Amino acid sequence: MDRKLDELARFYGDGIAKKRMTDFLPEKERKYFPIYGGCVLTMEIVTGVLSSITRMFITEIDVKEVDNENLKFYQDNLKILPTHLYDFVLWVTGRFEEIIVYISDKFKEFREEHRFQVARYAEMYSTFKITALLLSEYARERGFWGREEQERFIIDIEGLIVQELFLMGSRLKNHDKGTLVLKVIEDMVRNERLPIYSLNPENSANGEYCYEDTNFFYIQTKILMQAAQSFCVKFNERDQIVNENELIGLLEKLEILDIKESNGKRERSRKLPVPKGNAKRYLYIKKSKLGEHLDNLE
Repeated sequence: MDRKLDELARFYGDGIAKKRMTDFLPEKERKYFPIYGGCVLTMEIVTGVLSSITRMFITEIDVKEVDNENLKFYQDNLKILPTHLYDFVLWVTGRFEEIIVYISDKFKEFREEHRFQVARYAEMYSTFKITALLLSEYARERGFWGREEQERFIIDIEGLIVQELFLMGSRLKNHDKGTLVLKVIEDMVRNERLPIYSLNPENSANGEYCYEDTNFFYIQTKILMQAAQSFCVKFNERDQIVNENELIGLLEKLEILDIKESNGKRERSRKLPVPKGNAKRYLYIKKSKLGEHLDNLE
C-alpha cells in the first residue's frame, strides 16, 4: 500500500520517481521543483512513505461534511460539472495571459510569507492562496460577492490553510521517527560534529567511528545511537529512539541501509569493504537514498 501511495503521489506531482542529480547544480541551495498536478485521495489512514506524505495536503473531514449521495452522482458522471465551474473557466480564458503573469509574480512572494516544518508546505500555502484569490476575484467581478465578502473569504481561507499546514508539520515531527533519524544523520554530516574520514586501505585499520566513500557513509551503530540521543536532548524531541534495534529498523524501513544477504542470513552491519586490521562492524548508509530523503524534507 505504501509503494502504491508513493507511486500515485509522484505520478500526480511531477512524474519524477527517481532522485534528481543536484550534485553539480551551480546553486544547489536554490533548487526548486514546482508542482505540476494534483489529485484528491480519500483515505482512512496515511502511513509510511515520508517522501509521499510531504507531497500531500492532509485534512480530516467529519462524516457530516460529506454528502455521499451527491458524491456518488459526480463519481458516476465524471463529465457533468457545475455551471459555475464552466463559467469560471470561461472567465479565466478571457484573462489567461494576465493570470499567468499574476501567478508567476505572486507565487514566489506568497511562498516567503510563512515558515513551515517542511519547506514544501510553503508551496502548498502559495498554491492555495493564489487559487482562493482567483476564485474570489471571479465571484466579485461576476457580482456574486461584494468587496467585503471577498476580503473576508480570503482572510478565512488563509487562516485555515496556515492552521492545517502547521498541524501537518507538527504531526510529522512528533510521530515520524524516520524523519528524526534523517535529521540526526544530516546533523552529523553537515555540522561536522564527528570527523568522517575518506575510506582507504591506509586508514581503515585506525578503527575510526565514521568513514565514507563515493556511495556510502560507514558509521558504527553505537556512535549513531549516541548521536540520536544527543540530538533528541538538544532539540527536546518527545519521541526518542529507544535502542539500537529500533534505530536499525528505522534505517531499514527508509531503505537507506545497505544489507548483505547470503545463504538466508541478513547482515545489517558488517566490516568495512577494506577491513585490513579493523574488526569493527559498521552500518552502510546509502548516500544516494539519504540525499533523496533529505531533498524531500526541504
